[in-house]
Amino acid sequence: MLLFLIGIPLFYFLAIKTSRILTDGATSEGYESEVTLFSSYYYNLLIALSCVCLLMFFLFLFLLNSLIKNRNTSNITHLDHSFDDLKFQFSKGVTIENYEDGIRYIGLEKVKEWKSKFGYVFNIYGNDHFIDNKPHFHFDNKEKGVSCKMSFDGEIFESKGRNQIDKKALKELRYFLTMDNTQDIIVAKWNEKNPDLKYKRTI
Repeated sequence: MLLFLIGIPLFYFLAIKTSRILTDGATSEGYESEVTLFSSYYYNLLIALSCVCLLMFFLFLFLLNSLIKNRNTSNITHLDHSFDDLKFQFSKGVTIENYEDGIRYIGLEKVKEWKSKFGYVFNIYGNDHFIDNKPHFHFDNKEKGVSCKMSFDGEIFESKGRNQIDKKALKELRYFLTMDNTQDIIVAKWNEKNPDLKYKRTI
């Protein structure tokens, strides 16, 4: 990029310089032809560099936009993944007290692309609304028929699925929501999706 930033003004200067030589008058016909050739050469280089520079600029914008979209998507995916891992620990007999003490179940599993083991997903939608003056997220599990709207501290506002969330999963979810990283993600995502209903976390 630095080469382009230096090359564009340099070739522009050289093209203008050679044009001025022609304008000022060149006595030799061969010399005039040579200067014309150089002038055309510099102009062509200038156009080529400008086109490449514009192409790289638009490519940069495209990559930046893709990065932002991926990051925004990965935030919620991170919640799904983290809660899934937490439930996995509890399913192996690790208690909340054990977990807080740093005890973890470690098993040997094949390294593969992550896929939800328990099917719970988090969603925060744009153009949403407060419920009881509080923001909310959607907590769903299609396989279990669970579809809830919940406050950021785990209060169930609405349950529209065919089944209620089971008590064990609700207890684990409420513990998960006490974690700072969880709160940071859901608050940031709510504020991003609903800029007219900004929410500030109270500790």
